[in-house]
Amino acid sequence: MIVLKRFLVTGASKGFGRILTEKLLERGYMVVGVARSRDVLEELSKEYENFEYIACDLTKLECIDKVYEHVSMDGIDVLINNVGASVYGYLTDLDPEVIEYLTKVNFLTPTILTSKLVPLIRDNGVIVYVLTYAIYALMLGLSIYVSTKTGLDKLADHVEEELRDRGRNIRIVRAYYSRMPTSFWEHPSFKDKKIDFKPVTDPEKAADKLIKCIQTPGCRKVYEPWWLGIVKPLLALRKPIIRIE
Repeated sequence: MIVLKRFLVTGASKGFGRILTEKLLERGYMVVGVARSRDVLEELSKEYENFEYIACDLTKLECIDKVYEHVSMDGIDVLINNVGASVYGYLTDLDPEVIEYLTKVNFLTPTILTSKLVPLIRDNGVIVYVLTYAIYALMLGLSIYVSTKTGLDKLADHVEEELRDRGRNIRIVRAYYSRMPTSFWEHPSFKDKKIDFKPVTDPEKAADKLIKCIQTPGCRKVYEPWWLGIVKPLLALRKPIIRIE
């Protein structure tokens, strides 16, 4: 195991990000949480002495600048690109503003954040990309979410090679999950939709496995449920079609 002390988690105020943040804090790690919900972040800071926060909208460049300024003095060991969002709708039914927003949240934000913060990540550090097994499927009504996460997966390949080429000892970890019963699905567009496709990922177990992987040298991919890693090659050959009706 390696010792990594200071984590930065995006989307730390709710859903999987909140669960992951609290587990890190309970283990005694220093965590910098970034999210829009100031009230929730303030509650966490009152409960945990080892929690710092930045309340801002990561789709805005000025927010990313704030994050950079906040961590520039002491640096970080781990960057966890967790923030994500989705809206149900076929591509031709979505407003351009929605498409732009989802692209920013799911792809541009982690891309720019990685670019800005790599110089502040200490040697033996880790960059995490929270992804989805849906990149190996066709999810009708979630084309923007799946496509942006697919792009993020490919970005991780390039970042890993570029860091190696520059001599930076930073490990890339990718976490592939299925549907989680979290606030992710609370957007009004999912109202009356049947969100019960299998498998279901336990967010508590997923967070525990991710933390273990981060602290384990050589660990670069996490799957929850575990067998997603076994069936992934089959899914890549023939993408299943998943409908949300």
